[in-house]
Amino acid sequence: IATADEQSSKALYPWWAVVLFRFFSSAGACCFWYNGSWADAIVAGSLAVVVAYVSSVKLTRQERILTEVVAGLFVGTVAGLISLTWVEQTCFGAMALGAVLDLMQGFRVVYSVIEIMSKNTITGTADLLEGIIFTALISYSLRFGQHLSASILGDSTTEVAQFLTCTSSIDNRWYFLLVPLASLSWSGLFSPHYVDLFLMGMHGCIAFGVYFGMAKAQSIDYLSNFTAALAVTISAGIISRFTGRQALGNTVAGLYVLLPGAYLVKALFTSSQDFGFIEKMIFNAVIIGLGAWTGTLLCSPTLLGTTKGMLYHDQAQSKHRTGQGALLYF
Repeated sequence: IATADEQSSKALYPWWAVVLFRFFSSAGACCFWYNGSWADAIVAGSLAVVVAYVSSVKLTRQERILTEVVAGLFVGTVAGLISLTWVEQTCFGAMALGAVLDLMQGFRVVYSVIEIMSKNTITGTADLLEGIIFTALISYSLRFGQHLSASILGDSTTEVAQFLTCTSSIDNRWYFLLVPLASLSWSGLFSPHYVDLFLMGMHGCIAFGVYFGMAKAQSIDYLSNFTAALAVTISAGIISRFTGRQALGNTVAGLYVLLPGAYLVKALFTSSQDFGFIEKMIFNAVIIGLGAWTGTLLCSPTLLGTTKGMLYHDQAQSKHRTGQGALLYF
């Protein structure tokens, strides 16, 4: 047992590969999620590596709050200093949000709403409140870091509204390169097997492509989230049902692009006292959950029939083995 535990605890990817994963996932998110420039992407990727190092300190769950606050304050200060020094070339919002990508509580918020819908009211409500509080701490740490950087440079004219203003975005044609690279990178952060890495990256591209296309075709953001989540779970379910590979990794990598954590950070960062953003965030989480759930229904055995590789039964009279059974999620 000790030998098995030791082998399972070994990192699947070398440290330099993990560093590259974090850099490119944050740099890509900075560009195609937050309209950042190339300079913003470099800064966001570099800060993300530092944030990951700070967050890797082995502490208890309660003590991790302090490390995330410190990381948010550091990112806010550094990004603020850079954005105030090179105003035309950089954008504070793109750099800061891209750098704290790993600290977002989007997954917790989405699954907490799904838990509440599944009648796990107490657990779901606790996870929802924890996600909101943690993200609030991160956003206010970024905000305080921005004000601290303004004080260091003696700039008293900085407006918080500049957080949402990024006008130096890259050309959309670069998305054909950045989206697959970033999708492959954030999939690698889940430490999948080498064989599953490219399939997970493909589902991230599917989610972003469907969302981006739907957003361009119409202005209803909720419909874009629903359709993208539906497409991801349908693709993951079909691949799982016909190949026997698990579908959870592909689903997680695809839904990563749709998480509403960034919406909460942006809303809390503004000076507005309107709390309607909580309703919007929860509604987005419900829409994503419904889209994912609908996709799993469309991949049920009733519609697709019995397929190979889903379950493996070890029988003594069997002459051939087709391989190990897959973990069935859909």
